Amino acid sequence: MGLGLVQYWLVKIIPENRWRPSENKIYSDCMSTLQRLAFMTAFGASFLTPRGNGQTFTTIYRFQGPPDGETPQDIVAGANGVLYGTTQYGGAFGFGTVFELQGPFGSGTAAETVLYSFTGGDDGGYPIANPVVGANGALYGTAYGGTAGYGVVFELLPPDQPGGTWTETVLYNFTGGDDQNPEGSLVIGAHGELFGVTNGNGYQDYWGEVFELQPPSQPGGAWTETVLYGFNSNILAIGEIPNSLTIGPGGVLYGTTRVGAEIHGTVYEVRPPAAGSEAWTASPIYTFTAADGGSAAAPTMGPDGIVYGTTSFGGSGGWGTVFQLTPPSAPGGTWTKTVLYNFNNTGDGGTPWAPLVLYNGSLYGTAGVVFELQKPAAPGDSWTEIVLHTFPTIHGVDYNPSGNIVVAAGGTVYGTIWNGPGPKGSGTVFKIEP
Repeated sequence: MGLGLVQYWLVKIIPENRWRPSENKIYSDCMSTLQRLAFMTAFGASFLTPRGNGQTFTTIYRFQGPPDGETPQDIVAGANGVLYGTTQYGGAFGFGTVFELQGPFGSGTAAETVLYSFTGGDDGGYPIANPVVGANGALYGTAYGGTAGYGVVFELLPPDQPGGTWTETVLYNFTGGDDQNPEGSLVIGAHGELFGVTNGNGYQDYWGEVFELQPPSQPGGAWTETVLYGFNSNILAIGEIPNSLTIGPGGVLYGTTRVGAEIHGTVYEVRPPAAGSEAWTASPIYTFTAADGGSAAAPTMGPDGIVYGTTSFGGSGGWGTVFQLTPPSAPGGTWTKTVLYNFNNTGDGGTPWAPLVLYNGSLYGTAGVVFELQKPAAPGDSWTEIVLHTFPTIHGVDYNPSGNIVVAAGGTVYGTIWNGPGPKGSGTVFKIEP
């Protein structure tokens, strides 16, 4: 529980600085170091040996630092097995990159291309989340900076011919107030609209908004931003410091707040306007308590409208949980929360920080380890955790996984490590094969 309390301090006290790019790396390094120390204290030398579970771990790319990227963030799968991602630092100008990795993904054989290097000016800089892939092959993402210095939403268009230059366009510049500091990745709606969250402004006031960007009716026109919900209007009910969103049935948006509403945060929904109305409505569907833990990662949408997620502390073991929220049988009813797994920090991992991936009925995630949580054969039985890889924590070998993961066909897992190993500790991309 000690790690959870310190982590709460990092989330609650530091976030107003965390969103300043010059200080964000301090936060990242603090969290990475904190987790490494906690795991080494708990496990000692035994933590340095991966379980013998038949999985094969391979580093497929090592970032070199400028003019290559540095400090990889989240990744996403594109067409034909391509991986796209961002680095928060590095690139031609030092303000981060959008990169592409093409296979075959053997040992050290991935071919990396920097698609765009941010300049730190009007185009933004220091991206901290993966881009999302649009229907036209364009990449959409968020970064800090921009004309007003409060962040941007950008579009990166592929070239007309292979090997050409990708073109970045800023679709929206955040203006300040609640309308600043975009957080996490975007979500693409059914009609090409983009949804996301900001973390707002104010010293220790962590407000923010859920926003929508509507594409123009004519090519080349301006995108239109609409605030769907402002967190400062109902902080105690829904909480503060939102994570990335996911979309459920009927276009309903789901998200989490890391703190607020009795400190531990919430899972909330933002519903599209009802017939005859233009207003979206927001409400919490679950409020975490001290027994649950809290500081939940961004949610994952499963079949039948079930929401899956993690808390980074709490639970029976004190090291976080994997949970599911089952929607009510009738509108307006109570969602049912079920804890699927309690981390104990005894070789099974702990302090999950990134969202889950649902693949072939199993949940995959990171918690100092990369794990698979297998669904029980019979309803009501326990889910089973399989540790796919345990990361040594000796400097220059491997560090803990830093962002989200991608699960490809056949159960191969891809992910990133922030700051090592490799030249200058610039980070890596790895794969784990069954």
